[in-house]
Amino acid sequence: MLEIVTDDPWGESIIYSNDMTIWRDIDNHSRYEVSNNGQVRRKENHSLLSGGLSSQGYPKVHLTDDDGKKADHNVHVLEARAFYGDIPGARIVHLSGVKTDNRLRNLHPQISDPVLAQAAFQRALRVRRARAVRHGDGL
Repeated sequence: MLEIVTDDPWGESIIYSNDMTIWRDIDNHSRYEVSNNGQVRRKENHSLLSGGLSSQGYPKVHLTDDDGKKADHNVHVLEARAFYGDIPGARIVHLSGVKTDNRLRNLHPQISDPVLAQAAFQRALRVRRARAVRHGDGL
């Protein structure tokens, strides 16, 4: 598989695969990456992690953080944080209502506070514009 590593406008590394999968680092879990398709892999050998379902029905994986602590993490939350950043007061919802559909375009931060919601919208718009410029596909 061919992969290209580049930096986004904020200086973070992004890995583009030839199958149109984009991989991003997971904060505080430097041994792992998450994709825009809802996959989690080890950085050292690119092996995909298999996980299970949480008690609420969301796909989860078991990760070891940079301090050596092990814990289960919902994949959709890892993916949203890696691609959208940390959005205070947000919960990540699946637009389709299907909890196992972790494609990035199906994940949306839902914020009840209007001030936080507007700030999150502006950030998402900047990210979308930067992607459009990079890929030449417009808004």
